[in-house]
Amino acid sequence: PSDGKLKEPVLFITNLLRAMNGVSDGASLSDRASDMKQEPFFSPTVFNFYHPDHVIEGSTLVGPEFEIFDTSTDIFRINFVNTLVYGSVSGTTTVDLSGYVPLAANPDQLVTAVGAVMLHGQVSDSMRSTLVSTLSGIPDNTRRARAAFYLMGSSSQFQVEH
Repeated sequence: PSDGKLKEPVLFITNLLRAMNGVSDGASLSDRASDMKQEPFFSPTVFNFYHPDHVIEGSTLVGPEFEIFDTSTDIFRINFVNTLVYGSVSGTTTVDLSGYVPLAANPDQLVTAVGAVMLHGQVSDSMRSTLVSTLSGIPDNTRRARAAFYLMGSSSQFQVEH
């Protein structure tokens, strides 16, 4: 409650692409951001996509970005991570996780490397433990590297900027 803010959709998308060595001409990315209620270049007011004094429902905390966050946009976020890691956002948007495949032989080393680019090295002990345990159960290094990015990218620790 005293630290961090939800990454707005455009920054969420760009942070993921940067972390995954993404290349894109932007095709369909604005549609993905619009699905998350932030249509680039079309803010509903001159102030932004949300009000600066928005109070998070069920709390007394001010969290402007949470005004456009709901169950629907949460699912769009997680689906975007899934599509980026395991599928194809568009023919002109690609990611390159090949540099992480050799590291995947050691799940702890993989979590450290992925955590460095996605969480600035600030992987909580409980998250590290869960990821290492989960990734150890995946036999293929390519699948293990992809799973590391999916799990970390869809986590609250990545989605909340500190």
